[in-house]
Amino acid sequence: MFSPAELIEKFSIESVNRAPGKFDIDKCGWVNQQHVAKLSVEDFAAAAKPYVDAAGITTDNKYITIAASIQEKVRLLTEVPAMIAFFYKPDYPFDAEVVEKVKKNEAAAGLLEKLAEALTNLSDWAEAKSSIGETAKANGAKPGQLMFPTRVALTGASGGPDLGTILEILGQAESIRRIQRAVKELS
Repeated sequence: MFSPAELIEKFSIESVNRAPGKFDIDKCGWVNQQHVAKLSVEDFAAAAKPYVDAAGITTDNKYITIAASIQEKVRLLTEVPAMIAFFYKPDYPFDAEVVEKVKKNEAAAGLLEKLAEALTNLSDWAEAKSSIGETAKANGAKPGQLMFPTRVALTGASGGPDLGTILEILGQAESIRRIQRAVKELS
């Protein structure tokens, strides 16, 4: 990544050879991702908004926080609607392939039930993410055995923003509802 001044300083017509240039779409996407990551959160959210609107997603006062949660993962602004849709669709679809992967962990549904109980009794929502590891350990599992099913329960997908951020944005009641919905899906 060069600034225009750096390009001018380093460019030399004598170094240009006759080999044809090569266009690499993956590298182009990476370069775009670097530029997107450097935007302020507000500028990123504003730039992505037309794509979000075109996808039929009605945003709310949490939109800028939601946009910030995915900014570093976005290569193209056209990816934003798919990456944030789960926040705005309470009954988002579960990725069937990902659900099958979770079902291979036979303890997943039971651990998610225990997590929903733990989150219901949580008085400080800021501790929600740490409750995942604590719940897993209290039930004889490793934290990773509950982290992935929790992500799937909250988002319907295998990837996305940090779990703590997702829990914070969704809030206690919605997070618990989504986890309980996933338990039904897994049963």
